[in-house]
Amino acid sequence: MKKLLLTTVLLLSIVNITSCKKENDDKTTTKITATALFNGDPVSGASLHLFKENPTQFIETKKSNSNGKTVFEVEPGDYSFEYEYYEGTTHYGGGTHTFTVTEGENKQITVNLEDY
Repeated sequence: MKKLLLTTVLLLSIVNITSCKKENDDKTTTKITATALFNGDPVSGASLHLFKENPTQFIETKKSNSNGKTVFEVEPGDYSFEYEYYEGTTHYGGGTHTFTVTEGENKQITVNLEDY
């Protein structure tokens, strides 16, 4: 009886995981590429905090690469982000940027960091 119950629970778990995977596979993603600049030069290591809007929900934080770029793959929708960078005791920021990403769009955003 215990073996039958355990087997049933295991099979139901596999079916549930398969259903979740199928649901996620059907979602369309799009790319956001944001570039951080300071005085026209790319900033490596700037933190970009990405939020989904309506309601506001934190998604993740990534650091910009050596070209100042940060790339996210997201579902279509309304988003916002903030850039920040610290060099010693100096704090640089790019303010808050709100935008909409549509299906299949590759959004390109450039942020000019300022000394706070």
